[in-house]
Amino acid sequence: MDFNAILNELGFFLLRVGLPVILLVTLGVLIDRWERSRRERGESSFDLTSNNHH
Repeated sequence: MDFNAILNELGFFLLRVGLPVILLVTLGVLIDRWERSRRERGESSFDLTSNNHH
């Protein structure tokens, strides 16, 4: 097995596994920052237990 084939397989593995992980972590960080800014402004968070239907 030559070195180019190993690098090729490693690249495809990182693309298939690494890219989705990076996207999920980025999405989690963005949601966390958004939720933290909402709490600092004093807005209520989404609550499934409240029965206030207007």
